[in-house]
Amino acid sequence: ICHQKNQCCGRVNLTEIIYDLPTAIVSEGRDVISDIREGDKTEIIIKLIGTPPFRFTYTRRELLINGKERKPGRILETQTVMNIHKYNHSIYTSQQGIFQVIHVGDQYCEYPRSFDILH
Repeated sequence: ICHQKNQCCGRVNLTEIIYDLPTAIVSEGRDVISDIREGDKTEIIIKLIGTPPFRFTYTRRELLINGKERKPGRILETQTVMNIHKYNHSIYTSQQGIFQVIHVGDQYCEYPRSFDILH
């Protein structure tokens, strides 16, 4: 490294490790439609990519149906799951809706960088 103005240079051994952003994939990235009978539950599998421990926040939104079109409505529920040491996490629910991960973090970083989601 050199200082341009003083024209002095020195050897520096710099090493930086760059980690990939953590990722959460809901139901392998597919839309899943489950008919849930009263009293039963369905499993939603979240695949986590990165370095444990993981944390993620998800929302459950109402499902708006207009003919064949399905789209998310208002947020009905927001949950944060923390301290996950496995690469798959299951959520069991009997509630209808669209489940979406809105925040994911691992040992090294989080996305999006927003601390107020977790606190």
